Amino acid sequence: GKRGSLSGGETGIKYSPNGFKCFVSNTGGYVDEYSLTTAYDFSTRTLDETYSTTAQVSRLMDLTFAENGRVMLVVSDSIGTQTLYQYNLNTPYSLAPGNVTYSGNSINLSTEEADPYGVDIDPTDSRIIIVGKGSDTVYEYT
Repeated sequence: GKRGSLSGGETGIKYSPNGFKCFVSNTGGYVDEYSLTTAYDFSTRTLDETYSTTAQVSRLMDLTFAENGRVMLVVSDSIGTQTLYQYNLNTPYSLAPGNVTYSGNSINLSTEEADPYGVDIDPTDSRIIIVGKGSDTVYEYT
């Protein structure tokens, strides 16, 4: 499904490596997938899909992709659910219906960080980086 225009609760943005896909997360628990007619130019966007993470996530803060776009990681900062969640994509960088599944894998971040705000992964997919607002700390997971 599609949600429509930007909602005002956007929290994160990631581009596909070629810059023709853009993904925007929002605090409502949705990730919007946009196609861009000009690489990395958000003003040329068209909304393709919206994926809901609300079955797992109550306050989505950021997202990133791993394994050449076949894994999407999202971070939540709601009270009691400061967690990193993993979703698998059958087709890389596509949130098309039926293409995304929750893997069941997650990392509870609450013992280290009350307000995780950002997530990224290194190019070799060997380190996940979490940025925390609550403790002003950058965490690295291997």
